[in-house]
Amino acid sequence: MKYLTPKEVSQELSVSVSLVYKEIRSGNLRSHRFGKRAYRISEVDLQRYAADRSSVNNGQVDAQPVERGNSPSQFKHLDVSQLLSSRN
Repeated sequence: MKYLTPKEVSQELSVSVSLVYKEIRSGNLRSHRFGKRAYRISEVDLQRYAADRSSVNNGQVDAQPVERGNSPSQFKHLDVSQLLSSRN
């Protein structure tokens, strides 16, 4: 059985390495630890994860385009000149 690193898994799935670690921590992607910090994912577990992921994304989830600028949580412009002048 072949084991893959999180970086290799991210390349296989075309996702970021941080997403792979997030999926490992959440329990969605089964992994094995070798030592304190070395994670490895078996090919079988990767195939199982990919199959589960494709069934979720296979028409069951309606993705809506995100429109920028219409969300109330958008950052507003901050005037930092007052903050900088108070530091001096």
